[in-house]
Amino acid sequence: HTMGKVDAWQVRLDDETEGMMRKVFVAFDSEMTGLHPETDRIIEWGAVFFENGEPTRIFSSLVNCGLYVRPSSQHVNHISNESLRWAPREQEAYQAFLDFLGPAAKGEILLCAHNAKGDFTFLTQALNRCMLSGTFYYLDTLSLAREYLPGMTDYKQQTLAEELGIINEEAHRASTDAAVCGQIMWHILDAYRA
Repeated sequence: HTMGKVDAWQVRLDDETEGMMRKVFVAFDSEMTGLHPETDRIIEWGAVFFENGEPTRIFSSLVNCGLYVRPSSQHVNHISNESLRWAPREQEAYQAFLDFLGPAAKGEILLCAHNAKGDFTFLTQALNRCMLSGTFYYLDTLSLAREYLPGMTDYKQQTLAEELGIINEEAHRASTDAAVCGQIMWHILDAYRA
């Protein structure tokens, strides 16, 4: 890998990817300063390894991205500028993230996220900025839930969690949201298998 080469590909749920995910996958979630990858930044992310459907390792980090967090964002995720002041800078935070992901940052383990394209667009830009490399193959629990879990009130992650009986201790914080996303993924795998 050359420095700063990042690839992120969405993959289909099929027999092969289902079999991989039954063994191990990583659920990912991030909180941003806003919705525009060109100008906004990730300020917190969380990732949870699921092995045989059980969460085994959790990583979460705030990121001091050097941007002011607007009150509208703070209102959603309750991450204040004060709490980010002592957080690791981007370079350090993303290197730690890649170290945690290990083979999942080399395309060997699948990831999932809810409305995943947004998360991976932000992640790709951040890694590029930091001249770090990664290869990610991911599934999107939002589009898959629409396909395999019909009849839900809506497909927001929190609604899905409630209707599937998944408890989220602290919504809109990255590591707990990632854990919930992983549990939704497991329900989708079961529905796919059915």
